[in-house]
Amino acid sequence: MPKRGRLASAVVGCIAGMAIGGGCSDEPSPPPALKPVAVAARAGLSFEFSIARPSRSWTAFRKLSGASGALLPSTPAIALATFGGLPLEMVRTLVPEAPIRGVGGSVGDQQQLLVALPVVSGAELVARLTTGKNVRYTETVEPKSGLIQLRSLDSPLVVGVLDDSLLLSPSAAAIAYFGEYLVRGVRSKHTSDADIRVVAPESALNEVVVPLLRQLWISKKTGLLLADRLARSQAGRAPDFAEPAQLVAVIGAVVESGLRTLSASSSLALELSVDALGAEIALSLQPKPGSAVRELRKSMALGPMRELLQLPQEASVALMLRAEPEGRAALGTEFAAKLTALLGDRIGAVPRNRIELAVAGVMLAVSDVSLLGAVELPDRRRGLFFQTQVPKSVGFTEAVSKVVSLLEIGALRAPIESHWGPFQLRSVDPGAERLGGVDLVRKRTAKFQPVPVQIRFGVPKPGTAGLVVLSEQSDSVARLLGAPALAGGADLGSDPLFAAAAASLGNSVNTALIVRMTGPGGDSELTRLLLSWGAAGENLSLRLFVSESALLGLARQLFAPGGPSTAAPPPASAGSTAPAPPP
Repeated sequence: MPKRGRLASAVVGCIAGMAIGGGCSDEPSPPPALKPVAVAARAGLSFEFSIARPSRSWTAFRKLSGASGALLPSTPAIALATFGGLPLEMVRTLVPEAPIRGVGGSVGDQQQLLVALPVVSGAELVARLTTGKNVRYTETVEPKSGLIQLRSLDSPLVVGVLDDSLLLSPSAAAIAYFGEYLVRGVRSKHTSDADIRVVAPESALNEVVVPLLRQLWISKKTGLLLADRLARSQAGRAPDFAEPAQLVAVIGAVVESGLRTLSASSSLALELSVDALGAEIALSLQPKPGSAVRELRKSMALGPMRELLQLPQEASVALMLRAEPEGRAALGTEFAAKLTALLGDRIGAVPRNRIELAVAGVMLAVSDVSLLGAVELPDRRRGLFFQTQVPKSVGFTEAVSKVVSLLEIGALRAPIESHWGPFQLRSVDPGAERLGGVDLVRKRTAKFQPVPVQIRFGVPKPGTAGLVVLSEQSDSVARLLGAPALAGGADLGSDPLFAAAAASLGNSVNTALIVRMTGPGGDSELTRLLLSWGAAGENLSLRLFVSESALLGLARQLFAPGGPSTAAPPPASAGSTAPAPPP
């Protein structure tokens, strides 16, 4: 082209560039192949993750590692240099406090992990590592994407650079396969306050997670069926209770229900948050539109944890169940079916019908919210309890009485006697706490000493909660549950961890479990956790809150010399009065 033509073209191009905001430049445009473009997700992708605030997360991890945390590097960058064998000139180019992203998935027949860390300048980093006197890395460029792989014999990690991101992985194949997608294609946003967020897409749920969980269950099921055959050959008959073959059927139905829930979800997200009180792990399932899981979410009964937090702190384990009348009826039918399935052919049609009617009666007599768990009395004795608001005192007492009378059925009585010893039932009239019931009086044998266990039930005061207690000191347990102030006024809601969890969960709870365990060191060793099941917006949500003391105890186990402790617990003292209630 003549010079005048080239000049005219340049002028026209410059004017057009200014018109669209691009300006006028003598620099040539980059080749189209090197321009960043949207990149589709790779086949085999299992999950994506992000760490929003690396320094804060690393500081929390060091703190929760106990005394061992003081030996860890002070910053994530120094940790990379220390454990990854990376040169300091590399980690010094990282953008401080920039989020870290990563992916995991299968490359060939191997599961691989790839991490991306933002750097000030990718081109400058490559120049530093591949030029000069002491060159430690050699580079290989993928021409289509511009991805650069850096190899060194001094580091166990393979290094990649794309745009202004540093890629790290044990596998060169992972960088080549997932690198461009991680830098240019990941679209999941870290919008919550969680320290770490992991997301598994629908393809990963159906192709990786569900098949893996199903394979684990098949392996476990094989072991149970072998145990069933062994028990039958040794005894010449089926085991006394909950024979493995029946357990396989019951547990298998639960497992398949869970796997169907995962398959009917469009994504799964897991978030980890750490603060001064401990840690929270939140699992969220997003149902597919029109799926059965979506209908489950819409029909789920939700509310606060108020009743659970009003229990006294002597409650070492407490479970709150919430179900509306229709849900309770279905739950009762399902429970009765599973119980009779476990009993197998040991019961005929009459006792089977008796069990179904007794369970259905209780479900009609209780309210939307029920509580059950265990409390520990000052003398270290324990008691089991069930508590619920009841519309009619008489109906509740009669319903529970029919359930207790099921102990007369031989198939239910036999397994209790095999573990606890032969016993007889003795009716008891209502006492000072307005609770009647029965005593399970264990008979003296060569193996067992006579021990009475009290089953008490009723409504202590008109208009209050219906109560069922199983303990050696049922009246003491009833008083503790009815008047926490007698124990100093402390309830579960006064625990900072549980109070913070309740505030975070709000009115989105369907089921919640609290566990409080005191170790040999007293309150300083108190382990607390809260597990909730409910909803987060339109999603299903499972959230676990763990106390700092529990995390420190776990760290001591993991980092102790020789690894986790496997020592057996000390034997009970000869004078121990701890009860042995029936299972």
